[in-house]
Amino acid sequence: MNLKKIYLALFLLIGLQSFSQEKTKELKFYKIELNNGDVVIVDSNTHIKFPGYPRLALNTMKIVYDGTQIEDNTTFFKNTNTQLFKEIEIIPGPRGTIQRIKIKTK
Repeated sequence: MNLKKIYLALFLLIGLQSFSQEKTKELKFYKIELNNGDVVIVDSNTHIKFPGYPRLALNTMKIVYDGTQIEDNTTFFKNTNTQLFKEIEIIPGPRGTIQRIKIKTK
């Protein structure tokens, strides 16, 4: 009887451990190196980091790519060849955070 309780306790412990283990979400980082030497980092198409600015959510800003307003910011970097980017102009908002970015390939 004592052995049954030990097995039951081990079974419950192992079962709870497997449920409590959180699967790590793999982050993909895209590094964009511009002509002026600045490096812009995009992580998993949800956030962007510019030198001198905090990390920002892509869905909170407007992106203009060669004069065209981008509708879906979160898939833009995944579907676009970032090696073509020559310049990224940052347009700050009223509180000094980035409100809009203009990306030029020419």
